[in-house]
Amino acid sequence: MFLIGDEILFNGKRHVISEYSEESGYYRLLSVGEKGTKFSWAKESEIKKIGKYVKAIDDTKRY
Repeated sequence: MFLIGDEILFNGKRHVISEYSEESGYYRLLSVGEKGTKFSWAKESEIKKIGKYVKAIDDTKRY
C-alpha cells in the first residue's frame, strides 16, 4: 500500500501520489517536466517504490 505524497516509479519515471480512489483501486500520479504537469492513473501493481537515492537523476527532459 502506498500513501499520498509517496514518490514512486511508474513506467520508469518519477511520480508523486496525489490521490487514491478506493472505488476504482487506482492511484492518481503527478509528474512535472519541461512541458508542465502530467497526470496519470495506475493500479498498485503498476507502480514501484523508489530505492535509496544514491545520485541525482535529471529526468526532466523525458517528457
